[in-house]
Amino acid sequence: SSGINAEYGEELKGEIKRLEQSKKSEASTALQQLEGKMSELSKAEVKARSDLESVHEAVKDEEKEKERVVQSIASTENLIKTKSEELVSAREEAEKLREAEASERETVEKAVAGLDAVRAGQMQNEKGECITYTEHLIKLKDQLSEASTANQQAKLKIKHFTSSIKKMESTCKTAE
Repeated sequence: SSGINAEYGEELKGEIKRLEQSKKSEASTALQQLEGKMSELSKAEVKARSDLESVHEAVKDEEKEKERVVQSIASTENLIKTKSEELVSAREEAEKLREAEASERETVEKAVAGLDAVRAGQMQNEKGECITYTEHLIKLKDQLSEASTANQQAKLKIKHFTSSIKKMESTCKTAE
């Protein structure tokens, strides 16, 4: 019985040893699988962190680009406003120059008409009409005659009023 127990004990020890080795082998395989999965997860985490960092960098770059574009738009709008103001000013200046040119053209046309009249033995009156010097002299003599007549009439009226005033003064003195 002690031999059977010893044999049975050896058998049990062998079985325990085999089970322990089997268990160690299974644990080792499971551990290797877990370490493999852990390694894959670690690599995936590193890749995810790298991707997240890349996304953050891309977002920062996009924000910087957006800010640059906004500044560029503001700068362009200011430039457009300035150029629009310059355009309005230039148009106003051009209109003034057109008006001045039209006025100068009219003055030149009048001067040319006057020169043409002089060449033809005529002159221009104040209305811009061409008349001969003779017609002009006749008109001036008529104006002179009218002015002389008006002067004579004014002198007669002054003489009459002076005489009336003297009579009134003497009447007032005698009435006192």
